[in-house]
Amino acid sequence: LAFMRIEHYVEKFKDVDNRIMTLSAAQCVAVGLLSLLWVLSDFHGTIPNMTYMIEPHHLGAIAWTGIMTTVVAIYLEGFALQVVSATEAALTFASEPVWASLFGAWLLHETLNVNSYIGGAVILGACIISAVSDDDEELI
Repeated sequence: LAFMRIEHYVEKFKDVDNRIMTLSAAQCVAVGLLSLLWVLSDFHGTIPNMTYMIEPHHLGAIAWTGIMTTVVAIYLEGFALQVVSATEAALTFASEPVWASLFGAWLLHETLNVNSYIGGAVILGACIISAVSDDDEELI
């Protein structure tokens, strides 16, 4: 649903300069506000003391998470939705756990059990079936 909304707004504002940056900024503000609400909910309406977070390794992790895995990822998703459809993007992101598991097994020598392989096969099979059925509908 989210990819369809982003695709809608990318197309709706196609004549606006920096539309991807604007949409990305709006999404990042929404993520920040929802994260703040989550923290307030967890700590019963008060903002916790986070002075322990002011250490180089903590700040580096926070910066990486905030910048690379949130801001850059959201920006690249918006940029990609100019080229691919929301359905194609959803299929790609649905297969992400499979690729994360395979890279984890390869790079970190994590062990995968039978359930991991069966789950990965089900996810990839669903993606393939969806992609093939979309291609068949386009031919009709």
